[in-house]
Amino acid sequence: MEDLTLTRFRQICNKTAPLKFVYDTDNQIGGKTNDLRMLLFFTKAVVSLAPNCICFQGDGGTLRLDRVKAVRMAEGYGVYDIIFCIDCGNLNNENDDKTYVVTAKKFFK
Repeated sequence: MEDLTLTRFRQICNKTAPLKFVYDTDNQIGGKTNDLRMLLFFTKAVVSLAPNCICFQGDGGTLRLDRVKAVRMAEGYGVYDIIFCIDCGNLNNENDDKTYVVTAKKFFK
């Protein structure tokens, strides 16, 4: 996986557009949950550098990830063109860090 800055992540999302972003609870680190299943689709990623947050937006709403510490990217795995692992948490320690997986698929209008 390639480490990205938030600025580089924003550039990739803008230049590789159009992308369809997918947040799926089944793709999260730690495996599937039995109690909650979410499959959310977004067409836009908005990156803020102060504070560090990423908002995925689409017709169905917004998914906002706060306290973003790092973004990692892998390309060409399975049915998705890009996999993003987004690390969120306290910048001063790693005790409450959580990694969220958001996949992306290129689509053509």
